[in-house]
Amino acid sequence: FPHVCDLIKQASVAIRAKGFSRYPIFIRAKTKLPLGEALIQKGEWKSNHYYYASYLEALNEQGIIQKTKEFQHIYKAPDSYCMLLLLQTSHIDTAAVSLDQYVSLPYPED
Repeated sequence: FPHVCDLIKQASVAIRAKGFSRYPIFIRAKTKLPLGEALIQKGEWKSNHYYYASYLEALNEQGIIQKTKEFQHIYKAPDSYCMLLLLQTSHIDTAAVSLDQYVSLPYPED
């Protein structure tokens, strides 16, 4: 995360500034996935994972986040925290994605 956090934070600001959502979400996966916009490819920025940029409303439409109110309750301030969805599989079973797969990581202080 330390190698990619600045780029993720910039994407979070852009998602909010352009009015897409107040809830940016970043997906970290070991394989390529059809979720969100590709942000970082495996091997880039010293990363062993793929990172994708998305947001609450888009993931809700795809059936990944089904309980939006519960999700909003666990969501932390996006200027200070990155909300990561950690996926270990190449197949997305929407019924298997639970709130405990989301992690709020604080951005390092400058």
